[in-house]
Amino acid sequence: MLATWSASSLQRVMACPSSEHLPKVNSQSEAATLGNEHHAVLASRTDAGDFGEGWNTETKFVYNAATRTARIVPGSDGSRDYGKLEPFEIPCTLDRFRIIEDDFEKVAEVDDWKTGFSDVRAAGNAQLMLQALCVHAVFGVDKIKISIAKTFGKDPSALSAEDIHFDVVAIDALDLDVFADRVANVFVQVSEAKKNPSYNEGAHCKFCPGRLSCPSKVGAVAVIAEMPLGTLITHDTIGQYYDKVQAAKAIIRDYERQLRWFVDNDGPVALPGNRMFMREVSEGNEKLDAGISYDAIAEAFGKSVADVAMVKTVSKASIERSLKAVSKPPKEAKKLFQVIRERGGASRSTSVEYIERAKSKEIESAA
Repeated sequence: MLATWSASSLQRVMACPSSEHLPKVNSQSEAATLGNEHHAVLASRTDAGDFGEGWNTETKFVYNAATRTARIVPGSDGSRDYGKLEPFEIPCTLDRFRIIEDDFEKVAEVDDWKTGFSDVRAAGNAQLMLQALCVHAVFGVDKIKISIAKTFGKDPSALSAEDIHFDVVAIDALDLDVFADRVANVFVQVSEAKKNPSYNEGAHCKFCPGRLSCPSKVGAVAVIAEMPLGTLITHDTIGQYYDKVQAAKAIIRDYERQLRWFVDNDGPVALPGNRMFMREVSEGNEKLDAGISYDAIAEAFGKSVADVAMVKTVSKASIERSLKAVSKPPKEAKKLFQVIRERGGASRSTSVEYIERAKSKEIESAA
């Protein structure tokens, strides 16, 4: 049997074998793109020795669940091209690993970078365990420390070794042997699930590529959609509907992300009824830098006026009130705002909304 999953999705396949038979929609979020960029920088810095010596980075392995062997795939270019896979082979890429001497005994360290804020642990992590199996099979190391290396979104180019937080679990040959049994059994479970599908919900659903067609998820949307208007949720039914509402919201958010993807990549999209779905960027309120604003006010009108304007924060309104209190005309406030802008003390945020709007010639031309 050919595996249609990799190490990164093994946790999900183990938890819900039927999910592997759902139609898949693979999407790339901004967070995932940023994570890939961070991984590339961390790999480069690791290769340069910034985080210690002896590390191998972006190493591609293929594990065979039937023979319990593994092989290294040449090339560490960051791609996920493993070549042709044989039956029962599962591909994986190790962010970094090394083999060290500890009390005259070989010990392998296998780290998986996590550059965001998700609560991922090393204990019970199927991806890390499969990576450990690869190292064990290729290098014959029985003692392995697997760890989640968390950077919490910090700039990888400025990251120090002290900034990395490790969640470490030590495993041995017995742990690896038990897990190898589980990996082999996954192929049996996936095969059986094709005949008798059953869907298990959990944390693994978040990144499931088949979630948009999952009966458990879509069924929740159908239940909510079919609820008569004015349906009252009671103490007796709140538990029943709470989970269904949460599941419905999750699947709807997924559909909305897909809709936004089309707009982001293709521009305004025509809708039935002479409507357009589009992306609109609007400027937010202008923010003033407190220090620069204080200096500008003090220079122009004295520190007493600046002290009135600068309680804890500064805004256009507080500046206007302070000038009004000393009988300064509105035009003086406008002049002052310009001085603050020229000194780099003002900024304006932007917000993005996905909206429905009547079709116009301008929008049609953009599409």
